[in-house]
Amino acid sequence: MRSYDEHEEATRKVLDEIGSVIDKYAIFPNKESRDTTVLWIAHTWVFKKFEATPRLSIYSSEPGSGKSRVMDLVCGMSPKDMSAVNARPSMLYEAIEMSESIVFSIDEVDNLFGRKGSNNAYKQLLAVLNEGFTAEGSTLAGSPGSYREMSLFAPVVMAGMGRLPDALHTRSIRIPMRKSGDHGKLEEYRGRKVKFEFNQVKTSLSGWSRSTGPALELLFPEIPLKDRDADKWEPLFAIAEMAGGDWLKRVARAARLLERDDAGDDIPMSVRMVRDIETYLEEHDLTDKDNVHTADLITGLLDLDWDERFVRPRAIAKVVGEFGIESKNVRTSKGLAKGYRVADLLVACKEA
Repeated sequence: MRSYDEHEEATRKVLDEIGSVIDKYAIFPNKESRDTTVLWIAHTWVFKKFEATPRLSIYSSEPGSGKSRVMDLVCGMSPKDMSAVNARPSMLYEAIEMSESIVFSIDEVDNLFGRKGSNNAYKQLLAVLNEGFTAEGSTLAGSPGSYREMSLFAPVVMAGMGRLPDALHTRSIRIPMRKSGDHGKLEEYRGRKVKFEFNQVKTSLSGWSRSTGPALELLFPEIPLKDRDADKWEPLFAIAEMAGGDWLKRVARAARLLERDDAGDDIPMSVRMVRDIETYLEEHDLTDKDNVHTADLITGLLDLDWDERFVRPRAIAKVVGEFGIESKNVRTSKGLAKGYRVADLLVACKEA
């Protein structure tokens, strides 16, 4: 029987393997979306250990944003992928019953359901996606006199534009994608080579799911969300807790960002900066009795992938000034320098 340390090491290893492949072929607008995608792929191998499986929605209004490529990567490293677009509901039921683990994929999902799910042609598919969110999700299938209950519990990944129907939206973790000028730095996506890489990762994930899956089932991580949001993030938090290191902080930051921003929709840069300042304060255990130097805030924001052009002292002063906060000489363990009272910054964080 493996020790907890061995489970931790194995979990961290498979997350690193997934991330290594993703980083070769995709660029995300922030590392929180990237980390969430890594954890979601891992969860497809152990989702039956939990009560819910979040739908992953990869979306962008921009062509060439990379959303279809991310979907390819997700499907390629999941146990088994099946397109749900043209499948009859009975085919989906049977696929779930016959396969130990299957992931349904839907590209161009915005073309299927219409505004808030008004397209009747796909009503049954929408019902499957909604009901299959929880382990209790099931349907009656068969012919009169021989109906039987069949599970609908299975992960779903979608790519498209715009907002999903309301019920599906609340069951989804949304990953925003944006067109980037850095795509030229990515490796060429060549099918045969990538398939070889996928198979290597899947071999590792298969072994990991068998050995560590039972241990994951015993974890009940604290989640800074409530109700359905907590349900859908629980598998990712459990995997992050098992991985140890800074993974739990990373998934917590991702959950706060993606949920608080209405599942990743664009927000003003000033609000995003204040929220990342809050992340910095939390990660460094700073309280309302502390002070922080501007130079340390700049370092923290750079670590959170901010461009140095936007985190100069005057830029930070302008942003926090919108919340009525001014910089002053403050003392920390490093001495006296320009900075802010943490108590003031925390007030701004609550308003953002």
